[in-house]
Amino acid sequence: MTMTLTEAFKNRFLNAYASQGAGIKQVVLAMAACLLLSAAIDLVYCMRKCKHGFSRRFMVSLTAVSLITLAFVLTIESSIVVSLGMIGALSVIRYRMAVKGPLEMMFLVWSVSVGIICGAGLYYIAVPLTALVGLVVLLSDRAPGAARNRLLALDGRYPYDAARLESVLKRHARWHRVRTENIHNGDVNLVIELHRTQDEAALIEEIRQMSDFHDATLQTQEGVVD
Repeated sequence: MTMTLTEAFKNRFLNAYASQGAGIKQVVLAMAACLLLSAAIDLVYCMRKCKHGFSRRFMVSLTAVSLITLAFVLTIESSIVVSLGMIGALSVIRYRMAVKGPLEMMFLVWSVSVGIICGAGLYYIAVPLTALVGLVVLLSDRAPGAARNRLLALDGRYPYDAARLESVLKRHARWHRVRTENIHNGDVNLVIELHRTQDEAALIEEIRQMSDFHDATLQTQEGVVD
């Protein structure tokens, strides 16, 4: 009985695919490696975001994403039928989660990558990747110009003592600039960008002592505002 080229290729492909199923030892090793590397990602996230914008739920989700991705990869390796079914199921899912910024997106992609690489058994790639990315993320805060700026929102009456406000800002920030100034019916709203503030509590206290302003709010601004 002769076999066509298409049938020969199909049988060869299915046999090769079936022989690549993950054993119990490989699964346990992959899960352990993925869990340890996910913990390292959580540690980097905590160190990077512990002061501003930290989310415990997001940190937990990073580990979950890595493990779920690992399970997908291991399952796809075990059976071509299951893999096709999973691809079809995932193709109809729509994700509506709002990501706060590029840093959060980077952590998500990082977690997915670790899960895929560990599922493929390429630990010699996953370990240095995690170390290198973590080092880059942690050192980014120390780079020139990476300091977080502040936005100072002031509400008061117009006209106000601009010279005194200028003097207070110069004492507590390396440099500053007025982003917006809205004047309406004798009231003024100011938004001032501050760079490298010092003793923020004293800054707010001095502004509150000025009779021109009745409300002062200091907010964190990631990166440099253009």
